[in-house]
Parts: sequence; C-alpha cells; structure tokens
Amino acid sequence: MSHASRTDRSLSALLASSVLRRLLELASVGGGLLALLIFLTGGTTLQLGALRLRAHDATLPLALALGGGAVSVLAGGWRAMASDGRALWRELARRGGAVLCLATLAAGLGLGTFTACGADSSGYLNEADLFASGRTRVDLPLARAALWPHPDWLFTPFGFRPGVAPATMVPTYAPGFPLTLAMVQVLAGRGASFVVVPILGACGVWLTFWLGRRLAGVGEGVIAATLLASSPLFLFQLSQPMSDVPTMVWWLAAIALATCPTARTAAGAGALASVAVLTRPNLAPLTGVMGLYLWRNAHLIQGASPTASPSRLLAWFAATGALGLVAIAGGTCGPMARPFGLATGPSMSYSV
Repeated sequence: MSHASRTDRSLSALLASSVLRRLLELASVGGGLLALLIFLTGGTTLQLGALRLRAHDATLPLALALGGGAVSVLAGGWRAMASDGRALWRELARRGGAVLCLATLAAGLGLGTFTACGADSSGYLNEADLFASGRTRVDLPLARAALWPHPDWLFTPFGFRPGVAPATMVPTYAPGFPLTLAMVQVLAGRGASFVVVPILGACGVWLTFWLGRRLAGVGEGVIAATLLASSPLFLFQLSQPMSDVPTMVWWLAAIALATCPTARTAAGAGALASVAVLTRPNLAPLTGVMGLYLWRNAHLIQGASPTASPSRLLAWFAATGALGLVAIAGGTCGPMARPFGLATGPSMSYSV
C-alpha cells in the first residue's frame, strides 16, 4: 500500500471521528452566532487587561460557520449532523439555565456603574444609607437657622421631602429596595449595595428558565431565559442600583412558588408578593392576580393532593400577601407615618 493511500485513509478516519465532527459542528454554530451578533449590533470590542479583542467584520465567522458545517456533512452525512445537532441542543438546554445565569451575573458586574449616577439611584442609595444607620429622617440644621418661611424645601434633595418635625426631611421612595440594600450594607458594607441588582438579575434569568421548563419544556425555558438575558432594557437596568430588576425577581419568585401550591409555598408566594409591593407599590393589583393564579393551580391538583384545598391555600396567601399592602398603606397615611416622619394626607405618597 502506497504512502498516499495510507494518508488518505487516515484523513478519512479522522474526519469520520465523532469527536472531530462535533468540534467542527461547534465551530460552525459558534461562528454563526458570532456572525449574527456582529450583523445585529455592528460588532463589539472586548478588553481583557492588555489584550483587546475586536469583532466588527462578519466575513470570517460566517466563513467558519459555512466551512465547519460543510466539512461536518462531508465527514458524517446529514443524518449524523442532525443527530449531533439534537444531542447538542439537549445538552445546551440541560445546562443553558446555569450558563445564562452566570453570564448575566458577569454582565451585571462587568458593566455595572458602581455609583449613584442618576436621581433615582441616588435616592435609593441615600434611603438605604439612612435605614442602615437606624434612622428614618435627616436633620436640616441650615433650614433651622434660615430666616425665611418654609426653608425646608430649599434644603431637601430629590427623593426626600420635609418631615413632620420642623427642619427635617424624610425619604419618599418605596422602602422595599432601600431596605434590601440596607440589609446588605449591614452585612457586607456599603460597596456590596452595587452587587445586589446583578445578583438578583442572575436569579431572575434562572427563575425564567425554571418557569419555562416547568410550564412548557426545557427548550422553551432556555429560549425564555435567553430572551430576557439579551433584552436591552433588562441589561440597562442590570447595570445600576434601581428597583426594576428586583421587582421583577420578587414577582417571578412568587409565581414560581404559586406553580407548586402547598400551604408553605402559598405563604411564601404571599410574602414575596408583599416584598414586591413594598418595592413597587403601583403593582399592588398584581397581588390579586397572583391569588387567582394560585387558586386555579390548587383546583387543578386538588384531586391528586387532598391537602391542596383552594380556600386554605388562598387564606395562607392572603395572610402574608396583605402584609405589604398594610405596610404601604400605614407608612403613607396611617399610624406608621408619624414614627417615620412622613407627612400624612393625599399630598404624600411613595414614589413609584
């Protein structure tokens, strides 16, 4: 046998190898995704220390995708490629939730502002600092020394308003998110406040994957989580200390518990709904929608689980779900207003 024949046979065996074929298929998929990313966004530049990676031309990734796919088909045929594609999809779907969760966390930490760069984020962090110090109002000595009428308003920044006591100011933002930041500050320091939203954003992507997998299937869960993780609005809010992402996560967690109706999960869903209402009071009507969803799920599984009485579960949910509504109502215009220094009456409401 000639040397050329042996070389041709070795090359054919190598191309037919499942390991090499899958590497070619992965290269084809990766090249296609990179080409699509460049086409949609115009390209990207990644800085890794002194190393700068630029991708602004889709020609090479597209050539890699087409070339890798063509060689893979020639090596194993269409059936082998289709079978590998299905196996790759199953593997990606199985691990997709964790991968997207970690990617979201990395994006939030890597692109985070780590500063109060806006009026709202400044208001949330100032209120969190106030709660972390054990106070609910700030003294205004300059206002006390002023000679003109109603000086409090002049010395009160955005996110605060004059308190009931003279020469004081109190926060106006809903307390849910600032309280979360305050607890993190007490445990890990003020700098840890800036990692709360990225961590919660990663949890939100995982919960989206989990809900999609539970309600429809693994593939649907991956698609749903991918759509959330790649949403420009979500990524924008992920990079700064704002209440949008935390509110989404609290509601997603409440929905996740409501899909498994038991007494404990019903109480937990109500508690999470209360936290969501404390974070964004204007979404309080969703508590009623959540109760109806829980009641429906309890009816669906009542035959399989005798303990899942719809009325019993709804009572547990209502007992904990009402806490947020009571806290907001009391802090705005009830007896809780005066200890917090908040003004009462229709002129005072939490900023939503």
